[in-house]
Amino acid sequence: MTTGGRSEPVARRSGRAVRLAVVGVLLISGPSTAADKIDLEADHVSYDEASRSVEAEGNVRLQWKGSTLEADRLRVEQTTRRIRADGPLRLWTPELRLQASSCDLDIDDETGRLTDVNMSVDDLGVTFGGREVRKFPGARYTLTEGYYTTCRTEEGHAADWSLGGREVDVEVGGYGVLRHGTFRVKDIPIVYLPYIAFPAHDDRQSGLLLPQFGASDKRGFIVQQPFFWAIDKHQDLTLTGAVETSARIGINADYRYRPRSDVAGEIEAAYYNEQIRGDEESDIESPLFADENIPENRWMVGARHRQQLRPNVQLYGDALLVSDDLYLREIDPMFAEYMSGSLRRSLRYTVNRLGVLARQGFSSLGVRSIAYQDFVDEQKQTLQRPAEAWATLDGDIGGMTPFTATIVPGAIRVMVPASA
Repeated sequence: MTTGGRSEPVARRSGRAVRLAVVGVLLISGPSTAADKIDLEADHVSYDEASRSVEAEGNVRLQWKGSTLEADRLRVEQTTRRIRADGPLRLWTPELRLQASSCDLDIDDETGRLTDVNMSVDDLGVTFGGREVRKFPGARYTLTEGYYTTCRTEEGHAADWSLGGREVDVEVGGYGVLRHGTFRVKDIPIVYLPYIAFPAHDDRQSGLLLPQFGASDKRGFIVQQPFFWAIDKHQDLTLTGAVETSARIGINADYRYRPRSDVAGEIEAAYYNEQIRGDEESDIESPLFADENIPENRWMVGARHRQQLRPNVQLYGDALLVSDDLYLREIDPMFAEYMSGSLRRSLRYTVNRLGVLARQGFSSLGVRSIAYQDFVDEQKQTLQRPAEAWATLDGDIGGMTPFTATIVPGAIRVMVPASA
């Protein structure tokens, strides 16, 4: 194998990879197991008996314990069972995937040092890295000039937000600590953070969310600070304090629940005080609105509930009530997910309904009660349909004539398409 201490190649082949099954034996001291096995592929491979090490170059691919390392050059030491690789290199493990310019890793205890690192844990949706990363036993890392984010990033594009600093400690599945760092938006430092702890797992945690800032010539400087309360795994509550220096101050509450897979809903409530607006009127001027006056105290209540009673029978309820006709036009929704902001601002009236729907194939029937809050008609009728039953039969079933029947107190209406 060797002559005068010089290494001789155990295999050399240019232009295509060579698989060295013998490498798995060379690097194991004592009885081998499946977990100890190491497989190496490369364009050029050599073994130095004096140092008991294998060197590989060109399209290097090393596999062990479910991990795969690809690099330009690599050295594996049998005595210390260490891997030293130069890149650019890529490493996949059962827990994470990373890119780096070099690494020095211990195979057995999975510790070591990497440089110019970018790594991600897909199961948790987190990405972190740094100029230098030291890996400790388990899933603990220390990042030098590092960063951490939960935003999905693409190569060449900065994350929407990240935490970065001189030193970042991260325990995947636990918590992280940032020292002498900054909160960054698109990699631009925004706020200095001398010390901050943050979760590095996918379990929901109670605490302050990131504040939101804005500015408007009508509303002034805008600050919104949300607080998230993870009540349990089936429900949560987000409380948001809001200040608009030229218009209002207020608070918004958004409660979400899902006790079972067939039951889900959301309730939102908000209150705003318009005293700081003074005598200024709304900038919305339109003859379409019945009342353009802005009250000092403004509020909103919204809700959405869905519950599957049987496989084809559903209980549903929707509500949206506001204090005045211009509320939805002037005040943006915060965290509610059941109705988009653009839809709210364009509503002619709100619909509040409660009912039960049964469906079979293309036919359906149900009972419901509907109330409206009209923003245009001065003679508002807020309860237009206190109770009604309806049924729809699709004509594609059995060649029957399609129709829709609605039963309200004192009347029965049947609608049949003209084409029928």
